[in-house]
Parts: sequence; C-alpha cells; structure tokens
Amino acid sequence: MSPKISVIINCFNSDKYLFECVESVIAQTYTDFEVVFWDNQSTDTSASIVKSFNDNRIKYIFAPEHTPLGLARNLAAAEASGEWIAFLDADDLWCKDKLMMQMDLVKSSSANLGLVYSRVQLITELGASIPMVNLYSRIISKIKAHSEKNIFQLLLNGNFIIFSSLLVKKECFYSVGGINPDLEQNEDFDLILKISDSNSAACTHQSLASYRIHGANTSLKNGLKNFEETDLILSSLPKSSAVVDAIRHNKTKQSLFLLLNNDYINGVKLFIVGGSFLIALKLIYNRFKG
Repeated sequence: MSPKISVIINCFNSDKYLFECVESVIAQTYTDFEVVFWDNQSTDTSASIVKSFNDNRIKYIFAPEHTPLGLARNLAAAEASGEWIAFLDADDLWCKDKLMMQMDLVKSSSANLGLVYSRVQLITELGASIPMVNLYSRIISKIKAHSEKNIFQLLLNGNFIIFSSLLVKKECFYSVGGINPDLEQNEDFDLILKISDSNSAACTHQSLASYRIHGANTSLKNGLKNFEETDLILSSLPKSSAVVDAIRHNKTKQSLFLLLNNDYINGVKLFIVGGSFLIALKLIYNRFKG
C-alpha cells in the first residue's frame, strides 16, 4: 500500500546539515510517509549519512547524472508514490508535528485544496534563531493562518511561502507541469503560483519548519536573478489588471534594489520604463514601518 506522503529531499554535497535534516523527518509524529532522497551525484559523505539511518521508508537514489535543482526535483517527484508531496531542502529542518498538523488541515478542507504551508523559523548557519528583523522575517511575520482560501492574488506581489514548509497534492503538481527546470532561483514560486491559480491553500498557525539563511542568499547577483525570474513568471501568466500591476510592482522593487546597491543608471532606467512612483512610496513606507 502506498504511503500518504512522499517527502522529497534533494541533495548535492550537503553533508554539513544533512543528519539534522533527515533526523527531523524520521522523528515525525505522522508516520505514513516515504522519503525519496535524490542524491545529485554528491562526492562528500551525504550517502553514508542517509544510509546510517537504516530506515526502510527512505528510498535512496543516486542520480545517473548531475542536473540543475529544478530538474532534479522533477526526477525525484517521478519516484514519489504518495498522494501528497512534501519538499525539504537538505539544510532545513522540520518540527516533529509538521506532517501531522498539515494532514489535519487536509482532512478538514475541501477537495479543491492544492497545497498546505506554514510559517517558518529562520535560523543561522549554526542553527541559532534569527529575530524578526530582516527582510525574510518581515515577510514571514505577516503570513496569516487560515483554514482554506485562494492565495493567488496575494502571491502576485511576491512569494511568501518557504519551500520546506510546503505540502502539495501530487495531482496538482503534475497538472501544472511540475517544476520549471529552466528557472534557477524561483522555481518554487512558479510552482506555487500556478497551483494556487486554480486551487485553494491552507496555512497553519505554528512555525513548522526551520529555514537556514546563508550569506549568499542576499548577494547582489542572486537578488537580480530573483527579480528577473519573477518578471518571466509573471509575464507568462494570462494578462489581467492584477498581473499587469504585479509586473509593475516587481519592476519597481527591482529598480529600488539597484539604486540601493549603487547601480543608479540601470535603476533609474528600469524605473522610468516599468516602475511606479506610488508603488515605490508604498514600498519605502512599508520598509521603514517594519
């Protein structure tokens, strides 16, 4: 009999935090799950760490070739036999009741439910909690718990769902074509947005996952890539006034990002072409309001 949930962990040379990650899955109070562990040709001790758990719910797969993360996630999903898919990055952690609480929401929701997510606790590379003072924290702190609702309109102005908190109905995952392998940073946002367009979502009150912040997450290069991919994702949606506003909102944020990083020429150019003075004022106000 197939498990209810397939937990997908993609890994490439991630042994530094891997034991904690897998341990947090094995410790779940909800036990009707399998782990699809996709090793993207790691050369470190990742394989031995996973195999040390000696748990028959873990399906260890060594990739025949190294692939980008988006494609690797699709390949891992193809091995999933559960009705629901939960993703966990190899450096993140789960609360022991994560799956139990999310499945309780599934049971009390309609058949149109496509995904369940939660707030998360931010942690440093060493595992210390990060106070709610940075950009990630401000976004996460505004997530409102709800039993079931459509969040597509909310997502248009930016992703607020951390991938490691996500539980997705497998049928919905495949109905939107899975993960776009051409995206490098925002493949999670693309997936969540497309599923939310025609399915409802539910969110728990508690923080059920710990998301590890790395220094590279806030680099200029990664920040620009994030904005560029967001623009591609939004531009691929059927045009509506809400989508057009979201594209303008993203371009305004990107222009402010460039200006704050001393790229004045490109920042001003982008603002003139696609930005909005009113949106800029709102963003600046919200930024300093906290």
